[in-house]
Amino acid sequence: MYSVGTPCSKDSTWLILPNSEAISFSERLFNIGEPSSVSANEYNILDVSQTAQDSNSERIVDLDILVDHRYELKKPFKVKIKRDESSFIGEITELDIYAFGDNEFEILREINRDVSELFEELSNLRDKQLGTRPKKWKNILSQYIQKSVD
Repeated sequence: MYSVGTPCSKDSTWLILPNSEAISFSERLFNIGEPSSVSANEYNILDVSQTAQDSNSERIVDLDILVDHRYELKKPFKVKIKRDESSFIGEITELDIYAFGDNEFEILREINRDVSELFEELSNLRDKQLGTRPKKWKNILSQYIQKSVD
């Protein structure tokens, strides 16, 4: 489970998650040990407020794990993240998936959910039931996603 907080300053937003649930959507991922009074699990801490900080900046981020554990990625999706004056915009252009939020974490969480939902919906339909664009999306998704092996 992920938790978001502001442990250091009002200008930082931090994503804290157990090491076993590590995701690599930023090069700003650090491991720290818990205090000795608590169990010795490690946590990954990501400062999501410091990424793509310049106004109108743009960068490509890998989405390499899906939160819906029924599915797994064969290869990462490339997510284009832009920042305007007041918010972040993320997109996977070839799937026509877009998300808006206050930081990269919100963008990636929403896109992650949208990718899983689109895959599930399209995989339950036959190609004859789909229009041109949904057929294209289904083909792209099948190159990236597979059902998890139990």
